Amino acid sequence: MKITSRREFLTSVARGGILGLMVLFSGAMLRRWENADDCRRSYACGNCGLSDRCNLPEAEKFRIEKNAPEKEKRENGRNGK
Repeated sequence: MKITSRREFLTSVARGGILGLMVLFSGAMLRRWENADDCRRSYACGNCGLSDRCNLPEAEKFRIEKNAPEKEKRENGRNGK
């Protein structure tokens, strides 16, 4: 790429700087998202593969509700047949 004028040079430097900042910002946000303890699925625990290990109160409620029918069957002596 041949730069013929000062204006083209400054434009290309500005574009490169903006692109670099966008890459750095995206990387920082991805890293922050990976390390976050918050819910990534808008509290839709049934669709989340992490619900068994999640520490959020919503996930705990989901686990209790999910296991309640199984516990009830065991207490009543039924095995689901």
